[in-house]
Amino acid sequence: MNIQEFSDRGGTRFGLTESQRTALQLAAERGYYTVPREVTADDLSEEFGISHQALSERLRRAHGNLIQHVLGSRTEKTEPADAPPIESRSETTVD
Repeated sequence: MNIQEFSDRGGTRFGLTESQRTALQLAAERGYYTVPREVTADDLSEEFGISHQALSERLRRAHGNLIQHVLGSRTEKTEPADAPPIESRSETTVD
């Protein structure tokens, strides 16, 4: 698998910080995004010398930055037209 170089001379590209870019690149190179995974988040966090939670949050922020950069930033949350009003939704959510 080839990973496109994310760096942009002197700045961040795709809205990523250097640590986010590095985490994404290493995760992809080690097979974190393959099915089935070839490496776990625990393995990656150990390699970075950070907690599993810190790695998870770093990857999540990086994914969010990529999505906002590629698909356009959202200034306000929008709901699908067929979504029930927020106040009528169940309090239980599943991530």
